[in-house]
Amino acid sequence: MRWLYTKHPTDYKYSTDFMDKMARAISSDQYDELLWFLEHPHILTYGALAKPSELLESTNIPVYKTNRGGKYTYHGPGQRIIYTMLNISKRRICVKEYVKILELWCIDALKEVGVQGFIIPDKVGVWVESGPIQKIAAIGIRIINGVTTHGIAININPELAFFKKIIPCGIYEHGVTSLKNLGVDIDLDDFDAVLTKHFPNL
Repeated sequence: MRWLYTKHPTDYKYSTDFMDKMARAISSDQYDELLWFLEHPHILTYGALAKPSELLESTNIPVYKTNRGGKYTYHGPGQRIIYTMLNISKRRICVKEYVKILELWCIDALKEVGVQGFIIPDKVGVWVESGPIQKIAAIGIRIINGVTTHGIAININPELAFFKKIIPCGIYEHGVTSLKNLGVDIDLDDFDAVLTKHFPNL
């Protein structure tokens, strides 16, 4: 398994094209599985289940239709993206089980920096309760020939105001937060080390 860390914001279309190419190579045993840690420039993305009404206002940042599942979300600097290109077919892991593995990975990493994350039944992602219940990590995946693409977005210190332009993940009743909003001062590189330490044994 390879670990790739990209230090500069990465174009979204480039990243999705790269993931698709890698997934096909991994599924045919032409390349090792890959975990890719990166950021994107300011963008909104939406999956197949998104509704036009969930884009609340016009924006001057790019809006991409993506090939993952799910609805609208925001990506940008200060948000740690982890794209996971793993062969779950070989491991006999179903999609639902895999999503839970990703959620628990986030929860373990958050715990180390003093934040208690949790899962809400029937709502994908990781949540915290600091006053209201808010989402701190979103998960969206696509499967190509038994190999996962897309993955996790964890809010370290992004500009949360961009989330107000959408109904994030189609969920009206809960907001979005970040480690910075919760009083945790940590940069992406240091949080990467925490994530690496807690990566699950698959």
